[in-house]
Amino acid sequence: MAFPPRLLNDGEDVLLDTHPHWWMFAGAVTRLVLAIALAIAGVVQFDGEWVNYAGIALIAATVVNLLWVYLEWVTTDFVLTSDRLVTRSGVLSRHSREIPLERINDLSCHQSLFERLIRAGDLIIESGGEFGQSNFHNVGNPFELQNAVHRAIEARTE
Repeated sequence: MAFPPRLLNDGEDVLLDTHPHWWMFAGAVTRLVLAIALAIAGVVQFDGEWVNYAGIALIAATVVNLLWVYLEWVTTDFVLTSDRLVTRSGVLSRHSREIPLERINDLSCHQSLFERLIRAGDLIIESGGEFGQSNFHNVGNPFELQNAVHRAIEARTE
């Protein structure tokens, strides 16, 4: 879901609109593959109709879990505009956080060795205000995002 234009202020432009990194799906896909393997092993190893139904139920539950993770992914946005940084998330209820660019004090990134390989990581934003520090996990290309925020701040101060 793209950031709705109706939520933009006058003269504000969307510079970047992104979702979490695809790595967010790893656990759900792994559970689905294991459920399929377990269902196949159950059918091969045991005899009876109940094994078929149990396998189908297990696979169905993991498919529902994968769909839920997809819904979480598609409804989670990290948006950089010319005025602010906005995060929105939530499937059934929505949570939104806005940080004006002029209030950002510090940007830092963290990547493990594995995250460097898949180009994911964490972006930590420290801002003046009540909440202080915000951590954004599973961000794709965190150093590029960090640079984009710096460029937006620079453009705003010029």
